[in-house]
Amino acid sequence: MNLHASLTGLIEDHFIRSWTVVGAAAGGVVVERDEFQLTLSALNHVPYNHIQRSRAADDPDAVIETILELLGEREAIWSVVPSSSPSDLADRLKARGCSLYSMLTGMALELVRSVPDEELSSDLRIEEVGPDLLDAYAELVLDQWHLSDEDRATLVAMNQDIGFQLMRRWLCYVNGVPMAKAVAVIHEPTCAGIYGVGTTPEARGRGLASVLMREILRALRQAGVRTVVLQSTPMAVNLYRRLGFVEYCQIPVYAVPRSKPPAERLARI
Repeated sequence: MNLHASLTGLIEDHFIRSWTVVGAAAGGVVVERDEFQLTLSALNHVPYNHIQRSRAADDPDAVIETILELLGEREAIWSVVPSSSPSDLADRLKARGCSLYSMLTGMALELVRSVPDEELSSDLRIEEVGPDLLDAYAELVLDQWHLSDEDRATLVAMNQDIGFQLMRRWLCYVNGVPMAKAVAVIHEPTCAGIYGVGTTPEARGRGLASVLMREILRALRQAGVRTVVLQSTPMAVNLYRRLGFVEYCQIPVYAVPRSKPPAERLARI
């Protein structure tokens, strides 16, 4: 297997495993069959209910119908990862009323050299989230996905269930107020995926995402991680390129017909 195919497979595998961990937390359910895998989350919101894998060569329309029946009235997204089948799955989803939600770019970085230090301005502070900062982290997640205050307890329970070793979280503070966040999921000792990078509208244009990413990459390298993967939204591809990430695949993400995902308040990059 060549390097491109190997890293594309790693990006997809990490993407599926990470969303499975999130979707299964705090009483969520993973439905896994030969033809597909999906999560029915404790939070009935996009992006937590999620079809992460679908390989239906024999009767794809019947598989699509089965999945939609399992979802019921839940809001959900459907990711068409590189190994998805049939090859026209995206067209079949659109024919069933699914709408394109996001086009993600799968990227990877080999941490072969140290990440240069970057001096923070006096009003910035980056902290790794432990149990004492989980409420502050949850506040940004609630804001990003337009979750209600009623979802707070479930969101905190999900993060407590996942813990702080498999998933490491960071906050970036501006004048003592958390304004940006990011997560690293470490399934293997030498590979991590970065997810959920977001900056509040009030702090955009200050380069917080770049500062936060460099701090996370340094922490991951110190922990022995040598390969980092992520799925970038279109607005952030150039940022990740500047950090050394290379593009390997595209992952179209569709909202199922009954879902009406709101525009995110935080810039998800």
